[in-house]
Amino acid sequence: AGGGAGADAGAQAQAQAVTSCANEDEDPTEANGCLAQCFHITPDVNYLHLHTTNTAMAMRDGPGNSGLGPDVNASDIARYPPRGAYNVCVCEPASWAAEGRGACPQAAPSDPEYVEQALASLLGNFMAAAGVDGELGSSVCPAELLDEA
Repeated sequence: AGGGAGADAGAQAQAQAVTSCANEDEDPTEANGCLAQCFHITPDVNYLHLHTTNTAMAMRDGPGNSGLGPDVNASDIARYPPRGAYNVCVCEPASWAAEGRGACPQAAPSDPEYVEQALASLLGNFMAAAGVDGELGSSVCPAELLDEA
C-alpha cells in the first residue's frame, strides 16, 4: 500500500516546485501551480482564519469571488475600494506596492525560512490594507511568535 521512496521523492519534488501566487488575479489552482494564503478583509465567519489554498480544480471569480487568492472582489469594490472586501495575503502582487502593499516572501513555501518571511509579509500587507503607516523592521517576528507558528 503506497509507493515507497519513489512516491515520497515525487511528493517532495512537487512540494518544492510550488511557488506563492504573486500575480494579480492569480488563483491557487492546479493549472497555476501556486499557493495562496489569504485573510478576508471583511470576515465571512466570526473567528480569525487563514485560507491556505493550492491545486484547486477551479475558483469562483467575478461578482461574489471565492476570495481565496490575491483577487479583486468586483462585487464589493464600491464598498471597499480599491480591492473589494477580499483579501490580505501572505504574497501580494508587486503592482499593489503603490498602496503600500505587495509584499511577498522571497523563499519558496517549502524553504525553512518561508515561515518568518511569510509572517512579516502578511503583517506588512495587513497594516497597509488597514491604513496603518509604518515600516516593519527586521525584528518583526519575535522568536516566541515563530515558536508558536
